[in-house]
Amino acid sequence: RYPDDIFDRIWTPAVGILLSEVKSEESSFDITTAEDHPPQAALQNAIVSSSTLEYIQFINRLPTEENPVYINAYFSEVMESAFGKRSIQMNIDGKPFLSPIVPPLGSVKEVYITNITASANTTFILQASDSSTFPPILNALEVFTISDAFNAGTDSRDDHLATDVRLLNTPLTAQHYWDWCVDINVEGLLELKFAFEVLVDWSGDPCLPYPYNWDWIECTSDAKPRVIALYLSGYELQGTLPDFSSMTALETIHLQNNTIEGPIPDFLGLFPNLKTLNLSYNRFNGSIPASLVNKNIEIE
Repeated sequence: RYPDDIFDRIWTPAVGILLSEVKSEESSFDITTAEDHPPQAALQNAIVSSSTLEYIQFINRLPTEENPVYINAYFSEVMESAFGKRSIQMNIDGKPFLSPIVPPLGSVKEVYITNITASANTTFILQASDSSTFPPILNALEVFTISDAFNAGTDSRDDHLATDVRLLNTPLTAQHYWDWCVDINVEGLLELKFAFEVLVDWSGDPCLPYPYNWDWIECTSDAKPRVIALYLSGYELQGTLPDFSSMTALETIHLQNNTIEGPIPDFLGLFPNLKTLNLSYNRFNGSIPASLVNKNIEIE
């Protein structure tokens, strides 16, 4: 989880019949090649079949009816050898999908499985390709399915955890349990969570179901709610204030009685609906930005 995973995903190892857990001999990884930023700890562990004749089959908990699915699979070699190579063929319903995968040593290869539909009857298998001398391996996996949300969810300008793409399950490897998580462009509330450790345990849709929104926010009652207030007084926030300017519906911001430091950000004066801003009893320095001067905002 966070801070090892910047998106605060939960990764849980699992093994199956004729599968073993292995740990990488590498002490560090280059994870910059993976767009979805898996944590290094998840890549240092993997599952591997017992021989090139055995395969890894994903545990399938998809619905019985077919749905569009999106899968991220992560591969990284766990051992250095001059006497063989590992090449993996992915099969979906018995048919090869994509070219053989060669896991890199010391880095990660992220494989995207997109534009497919699948159901509980779909089989996903990793097996050694014809040229492979080592059995198939899998370091981590995320599986998403498109589903009908009971509500549109909190507006994505406020919270990019709220989307219409729901993580359904992951199979014999790392598991990721966010209820609503796809867009990696962290904004709004997610920026605040990453900046202030005391907020990272808040998860799920921040505004829904009403009236069980997060304690430190206030939301509109629209079909697609917006966050209109931040009540973070006395939350022991430490450090500089991140940019949460995407939350354009904010009317009230209470940040008093913390130890926030640095200059007062200019974006605080750019919220079109802001009426109250309380920054007292912090460690801000410098002058009040021009964006806040002569504004009809109650400032403390």
